[in-house]
This record gives sequence, C-alpha cells and structure tokens, in this order.
Amino acid sequence: MEIEDPAKPQPTRFVLLRHTMPANEKRESHWDLMIEGVASLLTFELKTLPKLNPPGSEIRQWVTRLPDHRLEYLTYEGALSHGRGSVVRVTGGTAQRTGEKHSESMHYALNSPELEAILEIEPCAAHQSTQLRIHRWQWLTENAHEGRPRTGS
Repeated sequence: MEIEDPAKPQPTRFVLLRHTMPANEKRESHWDLMIEGVASLLTFELKTLPKLNPPGSEIRQWVTRLPDHRLEYLTYEGALSHGRGSVVRVTGGTAQRTGEKHSESMHYALNSPELEAILEIEPCAAHQSTQLRIHRWQWLTENAHEGRPRTGS
C-alpha cells in the first residue's frame, strides 16, 4: 500500500472501529485502527485498546495487519456483509505523519475530539503481526473507548 500521496495535503484521516463478531465466529471481537493512504485504509486489528500513558512513556503492543480496507469505512457503521458482524465508530479524526519520511517505521499523531495518540508502527504484510509503539494514548472524553452507537447526527 502506498502510504502518502505527495499531491495530497497532510494530514490524512483515521478511524477506530469496534468490530463485534457474530456469536458463532471463532475470531474474537476487536478494534480496527484504520489510517488513510492514497486509495485505501491501512488497517490494524487490536485485541485490546492501548492503556492510557503519559507523554514521555512508551507502551508496546502486538497488532495484526489486516488487508487494506475501502475508504468508506472512515464513516461506515453497521452490519457487515457475509455475516462478518458489525462495526461501531469509536472515534475518528486526523492522522498526521510525523518523524522521518524515509524511516522504516511509520509515525503518526492521531487527533480527534475523543482521542489524542502518538504511534509508531513497524511495517509488515497483511495477516502478519507487528509491533505498535504507543508514545501517547489519551482519551479526552469519558467512556469514548466503549464504542457505543451514537445518537443524533
């Protein structure tokens, strides 16, 4: 996946979805972190949400790289086709690429009304595990991480 488009102004977008799997599915419910690339979403499955950590500390967590997803998931909530469960949008906002552009790791600052995060992701192929380094993960609103359906617009 091509991560950046030099013609596209930065920052890009991200979304964090709570993916609830059907009861008969072997795969567990999880969170999907999706970061906008040129024509698709770079997607990672998180078994658990990162713990809160203050600036200057680092938490490491293993995540699974999923195949790139369609851009429609930036705004989609609801049932998934083929009985794959459903997704609820937990938060979404901007994803600013930071750090060295030619670095092997991908560095992002995520900002939304509910979350501020600074992440470093080691690249890998789809269906492989990789390390997510969390330099900051701070919820800005109470219970935002629970992934409850929203009311209103």
